[in-house]
Amino acid sequence: MTNELFAGRYELLDEAPAGAGGRLFEARDTTNDQRVAVKVFKCPLPPDAAERADLEDIFSKAQKATHPNVLRYYALSLDEGYLVREWVHGFSFLELLRKRRELPGEEAVSLLDSIAGAIDLTTGQGLALGGDFLVRLFAGFGRDVSPAQLVRWRGEPVAKWPDFHVKLNPLSIVNFLPMGDDDAMNTMVNVRPRASALLTPVAAFAGMLYELLGGPHLTGFKPRFTPLSALNEAGNAVLRRAIEGRAASCQALWDELKSASGLEPARKKAAPPPLPARRQLRIPAELIGAVQPGTLLKLIPSDITNAPVHLIARPQFKIGRSLYQADFIARVLPETADNEKLTKELGRVHVTAELKGARLVFLDGNGQQPSVNGSSFAGAPLSGERPTSLDKPGVLALYKNYELDVLPLLGSTDLGWDLANENDWPGPNPLPPTVSGAVVFTPRRNQAMLRKAVWLFTRLDFAINARGELTWTGAGSAESAGSFFHHRGQFWLANFALKEPPTVGNVTLAENQAAPLISGQVVLLGAGRCTVEVQ
Repeated sequence: MTNELFAGRYELLDEAPAGAGGRLFEARDTTNDQRVAVKVFKCPLPPDAAERADLEDIFSKAQKATHPNVLRYYALSLDEGYLVREWVHGFSFLELLRKRRELPGEEAVSLLDSIAGAIDLTTGQGLALGGDFLVRLFAGFGRDVSPAQLVRWRGEPVAKWPDFHVKLNPLSIVNFLPMGDDDAMNTMVNVRPRASALLTPVAAFAGMLYELLGGPHLTGFKPRFTPLSALNEAGNAVLRRAIEGRAASCQALWDELKSASGLEPARKKAAPPPLPARRQLRIPAELIGAVQPGTLLKLIPSDITNAPVHLIARPQFKIGRSLYQADFIARVLPETADNEKLTKELGRVHVTAELKGARLVFLDGNGQQPSVNGSSFAGAPLSGERPTSLDKPGVLALYKNYELDVLPLLGSTDLGWDLANENDWPGPNPLPPTVSGAVVFTPRRNQAMLRKAVWLFTRLDFAINARGELTWTGAGSAESAGSFFHHRGQFWLANFALKEPPTVGNVTLAENQAAPLISGQVVLLGAGRCTVEVQ
């Protein structure tokens, strides 16, 4: 665009695609820094044209149509051949319909709930609004929405859109300028077969709604109405009567249609609350030199009636009956003769979980050969050759004898943590894993466990229940009071908000402290006392 101001006032910024009747520009009004639309007529009216008075009259009526959903008109200059109105940063309903083909009823209600009154108001002020409303209505967005995002939102459900408004263009100049087909003076290209100019505003509104809900474009004086699946029988009857011209006003049609069909606006999902700030942890000075990288953390309880905890930070996690080959030991307890028979029907390694790139998968068997009796996850049989994605909670069944609830805790409701004095810790710095969080395995039907084994990648949060036992929680959740994490190849224990601070190697962990764990340390956590072993 040239730097010269149009009409001494308007800085022309961008030109919309060519349309009938003239050129349309997005412009800046330099007197108030407002974005406006400048329409430059292709063929200005001659000074003695009888239509000049009529055009000035309807322009004056459009300026008086003050409604939040009606485009505002600012200036008309017939001598210089242009007019100025409100700019809409968005797209027309016609462009929306071309992308979506049809809209669900609740989306149409969200778009049109205040438009019927706007049409009735402009009609009452003497503006003839027959014809095609799809090229008169626009969804407008904030200036922060890019053109690429506008294209995206045209194809998305209305409930996903950012804040928007709907505007009606009340003015058409087809009858006053020598330019051919009707031009709705919109911000985009909207070429349609011309609707009958004899349609009343109510019939035109009903026809537009019919098309939005999936009906074909209606033509002729007696268009054929086909019932819409988006409306019930009563709603279809109301819409049919309106298309046939038997409705008093757009608002009356709209109120009756919503009542008869029971349609409600599409509800936007509430925005999630902002995540809390990253937690700042510190390593106690007494433990700053403790370093022992490993991929297996064992917490061995002093009380042998309690099950040990094993955290496995390896690319494979094996499940089966073997004490030595499996990470999670699947045995039918208590150990009776009958239960031993059931246990022996399970493989030493019955199912293998693997980290493949950034994907978690299950394979039947030990990785070399499938199990004898088979397995399934979430009701689907597992294969020894074709991996099954572990991307959701589900039940892992080892044959028909043993079932586990599998819970991937791979997300977080906080922004994580930082070790404020990490630079003072002399441990290694290997590449982090491609997956965050942990996967928890829990036997069903209150089956006892020989060990609590968890597949750990980066972080496993926990709480302490009333009995002083560890219970696993979602990372960053309200229940989370502490965490085990595997960071820089090292296992750590962190105290977020434990009522009884844990002790690691005679060092009490205050809130927001984290201790590196090494073999031989004695840990007091909850009601338990255990010894650390790292491999």
